[in-house]
Amino acid sequence: MNVASCIAFAIVLAVGISQADLCCADSPEPLALPSLKNAFRITDDVLMGATPEGHAGFEALRKLGVRTIISVDGARPNLLLAREFKLSYVHLPLGYEGISEDRRIELAKAVAVLPGPIFIHCHQGMHRGPAAAAVACIGSGRMSRESGRELLKIAGTSESYRGLHEAVATTRRIENLDSVSVVFPEAVQARPILESMVQINRSIERLIEIEKAGWKRSRLEAGVSPANEALMISEYFNELLRTNGMKDEPKEFKQIMRRSRNHAYKLSNDLKIRASSDFRHLSSLLAKIRDDCTRCHRDYRN
Repeated sequence: MNVASCIAFAIVLAVGISQADLCCADSPEPLALPSLKNAFRITDDVLMGATPEGHAGFEALRKLGVRTIISVDGARPNLLLAREFKLSYVHLPLGYEGISEDRRIELAKAVAVLPGPIFIHCHQGMHRGPAAAAVACIGSGRMSRESGRELLKIAGTSESYRGLHEAVATTRRIENLDSVSVVFPEAVQARPILESMVQINRSIERLIEIEKAGWKRSRLEAGVSPANEALMISEYFNELLRTNGMKDEPKEFKQIMRRSRNHAYKLSNDLKIRASSDFRHLSSLLAKIRDDCTRCHRDYRN
């Protein structure tokens, strides 16, 4: 792969793999490696886990025979270490809200044609990574949807991430995968802050409507979960705080984001465990998030 981080390589290969060639493990095999948290071997040629930690993590991947790493995390992959260990990186970042049809095709194509074994990871190895691995294996014919859903349970993927669970439950094997041409980038720019803020604002608006409904499901959108909306806010902030571009932002700006993230995470948890009549506490947490947004827009938006 070209050393320039922005260079992508194109794969236009016929898959040429029969169903018999795609051996799927009876059950994911846990890999007890300190430098590879939440790691599993899920098929003969697909592994998954958290972001590899430093030299030890990449050395563990090399010893496992891994040749290609697919990151679905928003943070920029560590290309320098990957090259040091002669591993190729592909960056296909996901949000927590679900997996688009285009991304499902890219993931399936990746495990079908890229040099394997392949290691798929997100940040923690519990939510986006397992969902991406399941979607990739289902789409390429390596796994059934039932096995994909079971994989999420074994990995500990939270039920709160409904979009990820739905993606696995609705993905099907892609019959014409060999005719699809995909370009796989080494690294892409993290989700722009403006886009993330738009998503955060949408979740806040939904929570305001939910608050009006007595902290029950929104009257405006069937299936909207209060706890899930709060969790999405915390995850968007968490992802932004881990991006390289955030290191140059003012200290106070990052403090506001951390505070909002923590309030949103607490709101999500409390929505799951507190009595539905405890409106004042829930509204207080939402008010703190909204106040921080107002303060941040006033001081830093421009």
